[in-house]
Amino acid sequence: MKRLLVLLAFLPLMGKAQLLLGGKNIIKTNLSSLVLKNYHFTYERALTKHVSLSLSYRTMGDTKVPIQSTVEKYLDDPNVNVGEFVMSGHAITPEVRLYLGRGRLKGFYIAGYYRSSQFDLSVPVSYSTTFGANTYKKSTVVSGNIKGNAGGLMIGVQKNIAKFLVLDFWILGGHYGSSNGDMTATITESYPGSLSTEQDAAINELKRINTKPFEFEYSKTVNTPPSSGTINAKSTGPWAGVRAAGICLGVRF
Repeated sequence: MKRLLVLLAFLPLMGKAQLLLGGKNIIKTNLSSLVLKNYHFTYERALTKHVSLSLSYRTMGDTKVPIQSTVEKYLDDPNVNVGEFVMSGHAITPEVRLYLGRGRLKGFYIAGYYRSSQFDLSVPVSYSTTFGANTYKKSTVVSGNIKGNAGGLMIGVQKNIAKFLVLDFWILGGHYGSSNGDMTATITESYPGSLSTEQDAAINELKRINTKPFEFEYSKTVNTPPSSGTINAKSTGPWAGVRAAGICLGVRF
């Protein structure tokens, strides 16, 4: 009799636990992105037994450019101080998943997604300018942002690893789209009458930098007071990325 009463007392709790275990919602974070100081969070909800919709947000604080030696070789310009290259950014990614297994929100899946991202950049650049009989070695900081929009596909597998814990493994995926950028640099004249010449020298140095596959257009303006000016750089180009070997840990409810 006592055993029956205990069982009856626990039945509501067991029902709630089962509801949590088979819940339609998951909140998760990408553990592998932490290596690059990226913080990635996702909310996923099941729409049907085989289809889910999710929304992800990724943010990265100011950090030095990774694989510095590779970037230096690619740019191939000693006047670009890659060691002081600073970048940050964020991205929003809505995603639709089709699960091919029998369980809700688990098993092998195929995902289609759209990613809107922005990277903020700060790049120190040196240049030489000659005015009269004097040659000046100067530097400026090119800063601004590049925005990208892309669509992609990904395959992966998601499974329960404990009562309320979920492991989501991104096997392989990628996206492709377009980008546009808007950056500026301030030039201070060395002595009266040198501003336009120094702006031209800085633009010529920027044009020598290998920025492929991005195309840049440069213009210059005079600031107030007129002892300084601005170089405006606008870019266009493709935008691509890879999503692979991502390990996400989540809570299902």
